[in-house]
Parts: sequence; C-alpha cells; structure tokens
Amino acid sequence: MTPRDLPRWSQINQIEASPHAPGTAYIAAVRYKLGDLRPYAYVTHDFGRNWKRIVNGFPDDGFVRVVREDPMRKGLLYAGTETGAWVSFNDGGAWQKLQRNLPVVPVTDIAVKDDDLVISTQGRAFWVMDDITPLRTIAAGTPSGAVYLFTPRTAVRMAGGGGPRSDAGRNPSSGVLVRYQLAKARPDSVKVSLEFLGANGTVLRRYDRKGEVATDTTRKDEPQTGPKVTAKAGVNSFVWDLRAADASRFEGLINWGGGLEGPLVVPGRYTVRLKIGTETYAKDFMVSKDPRLTTTDAEFAEQYALLLKIRDKLTQTHDATLDIRDVREQLDAVVARAKRAGKLGALEDSARTFKKRLTAIEETLYQTKSKSGQDPLNFPIRLNNKLAILGSTVSSADAKPTAASYTVYDDLVARIDAQLGKLRGEMGQGMERFNRMVADQQVPAVVPKRR
Repeated sequence: MTPRDLPRWSQINQIEASPHAPGTAYIAAVRYKLGDLRPYAYVTHDFGRNWKRIVNGFPDDGFVRVVREDPMRKGLLYAGTETGAWVSFNDGGAWQKLQRNLPVVPVTDIAVKDDDLVISTQGRAFWVMDDITPLRTIAAGTPSGAVYLFTPRTAVRMAGGGGPRSDAGRNPSSGVLVRYQLAKARPDSVKVSLEFLGANGTVLRRYDRKGEVATDTTRKDEPQTGPKVTAKAGVNSFVWDLRAADASRFEGLINWGGGLEGPLVVPGRYTVRLKIGTETYAKDFMVSKDPRLTTTDAEFAEQYALLLKIRDKLTQTHDATLDIRDVREQLDAVVARAKRAGKLGALEDSARTFKKRLTAIEETLYQTKSKSGQDPLNFPIRLNNKLAILGSTVSSADAKPTAASYTVYDDLVARIDAQLGKLRGEMGQGMERFNRMVADQQVPAVVPKRR
C-alpha cells in the first residue's frame, strides 16, 4: 500500500527495509518527469498500512532519489537528492546537508560499507565519506559539553592511502583518524595537543598547534614539523600515521635509499589523549593487523624492537654529527676572538688539528660531500646511511627480521660505536687539552652545549 498523499503516477525510485525493526521501511518517490520537483520520502512502521512523509529540511525543488538507514544505528538516515547528500539523526524528523566537499550533483544511490558511506552520483563518479562513526555517535545523543573526543575506529596496520592522484580519487590516509568536537574555537593562547600512548602508558607521539613535539627530551634536533593540531569550532580531524617517533635529522641531511621514519606500532590497544588548556580527554582504540597476514604478535614485536634499536642508533649518530658541527663552530669563534685580541699564538694550529680529528669522525659516520639527492651516485654512503637502509629492509615486510638483518645490524653498530667512542674521547680529553691552552691565552673556552 502506498502513501495516501503520494500523487498518482509517481515513480517509486527506491524501497529500503529497515535493518533494525520489522515492519519499518522507507521509500523515495520522484515526479520530475511530470514537472514536479518536490521531495517525496516516506516511512512506515506497520508493514505499509500507514505512512509518514519525512521531508522536513529538504528544499521544495530538491526531489529525493534514495533513503537508506544506517545498519549500525537505528533512526540514522542518509538521503540522496537531486542536489546532494543529506542526513537525519531522528528517523527523518529533520534533515540537514551532508555535502562536505561533494559538488552539487544528483545522488542516485547510497550504501553503507562497514564504517564508510558510499554514494553514486550522476556525472561525478563514486564518492566515499570515510569513517561515519561520529555521525553514529551524534545520532546516539552522546556528544555534549564544550569538548567531545570521538572514539576512533579500529585502524588497520598497513601501508598505502593518502596522496592525491590526477586520475583517481584520494584514498583514506593511513593510520588512525581522530576527531574531536569543540563548541567554540580556542584562541592561540590556549595550549592544545594530542598524545598517542601505548598500552603501558608510554607517550609514543605528541603534537600541538605547531607540529610534532619531541617526547624524548635528549634529542638534539628539536623537531617541530608534521601535522598540526587544530582548535576550530565544530569537528576537528587529525591522522596519526601509527608510527613511533622518527630518527633525528640535521640540516642538509642526504639519505640514499633508507628511511628515517619511526617503525609502525604493533597491533594492540592504544590511547589518544586530547589536552586543551588544563582539561584532558582520552579514548582507547585498537590497531589491527592486515587480515591477509599470518604474522604473529610475537613476530610483530620482534620486528618493532629491532627497528626501534636501529632508529635510536641513527638518532645517536645524527646527534653526534650535530655535536661535531657545534664544536667546530665554537673552535672557529675562539680562534677569531683570539686573533682580534692579538693572542693567537699556537691556538690556530691546535684548533685546526682538533677540527681535523672531529671531521674524520664525522666523515666516517656521514657522507659530508653529498649536497643533493643525486650525490650518493658519486660519493659512497657512510655508516648512518647503511643503517638507515637496513631499517628500510627490515620494515619492507610485516615479518620477523631475518638472521642476516641481525648480522648486518651488529656489524654496523660496532663500527658506529667505535667512532662514537673516539668522539667521546675528543669531547673529553681532547677538548680539555684545547681549553687549557685557551685559558692560558685568557680567551673564552669551548663548551659542548649540545651534550
């Protein structure tokens, strides 16, 4: 039985049986071929004996092609009209636009796949709204107060996603999508940050309005790059790439074929913590492995442990390079001051010899001749780059590291540690000898400020 107020010769464009309640169904009817552009959408709760028109909020000339109910949340409806997509949180009692960045275009059908909303359009291909869990949360009536942190959906630990293409749509970003709702924007004077914690409560990554904030206070490159945390009114979004912190870098670093990014975390439970001023909000979420893999939790953990050791040794190596460059700059400054004061004496030769010993260590750790991405074709890579390549090799598959990986790691680390040992000697006894000479000349001493 059709609705009594539905005009004759209307075309029933779609029928949706509710996945939640027997006897409940939704229909969308169109009459544009008869010159009638008005919306016709109805719901029945008694197997079609009675119908209620549900068009509050639709424009008078935006006819409805399809109505679908969310399979996870009763009364959460999606509609496709001649001019775009719409949503209702109260079983069609009121509709509001769900357009986002969708152009004004006819929406011909809608489907919900897991946590994503897929729509077909007339002339603009298929579109997907990634992760509609916030809509389901809103439909449940739970968001309240000045701040609400939505529970992130389970993130799948796998590569891919992200980057735009000229011949296809953008895939969802890899990682976990965090959304939080603010009743009003926060001024720049208010501190806003997101932290991602492991199961043991350790902070893995921290971001604020300027980018990433180092969780390791001993790092010497002081990173402040990467995605920024926003604090605008409405729903804010942030994507964590599921990686631990990167290895440290220094200005002009050229790395051939090896990555410095931190390893992907292992599958398990994690926590996101939103801090706004003195207030803190937290939600747990899960990271799952690619369902196509047979890799065990123990194998993931072993790979992660080795990659962390590689990352930490790279950071130690790059921090040593920063120390060397800092001391060399100070040596040049000391010589310049002594020269201006007429107290140069043997200080210049001593500084030159000291710098030469430091540079020899640096050039063993890093290829200083590389100034562009193509230079490693002409100048052989050094220990840091070889270790970075090992890291990329170990992380190239979701599998337990091979025995050869450990052999190469042990060899490279032994050679790096030998150079770091020499550097500690120079920073200790070598610098002490030079500073005694500086004191004799009554010139300010060299201080390794990054140590």
